Amino acid sequence: MKIDYQGLTNYLKTLKYTDFQEGGIIKHANLIDDIENFKLDKSKLDFDAVINYGDYFLVDAIGNDLSVCKKTKKKYKLLTGRVVSMKLEKVLIVNCHEIYGSAINGIWAIPQQFYIVEQ
Repeated sequence: MKIDYQGLTNYLKTLKYTDFQEGGIIKHANLIDDIENFKLDKSKLDFDAVINYGDYFLVDAIGNDLSVCKKTKKKYKLLTGRVVSMKLEKVLIVNCHEIYGSAINGIWAIPQQFYIVEQ
């Protein structure tokens, strides 16, 4: 599965800070290993927003950015030196303060319309 990075970037630039808040357009997501490690109540989770191994998601990976990452079991080192179990695929928004007026902290599900299904 691939991501329409250009379409997703253009879409993200049209959003407001409130679109990332509770009940906003972009769904807050949970990583599968966080669900297991922190024993989160699965009955209260939106399974469209659970990030399994191999899934793509949006995250503030480097600092004040919005990037697409892929969840992995293997650990990777980010440009900041932090070791994480995700692979940075592409930085879409370099400066969230410039676009949203604030940092966008958290993990977010990528809207389904930006996935390209390979034949």
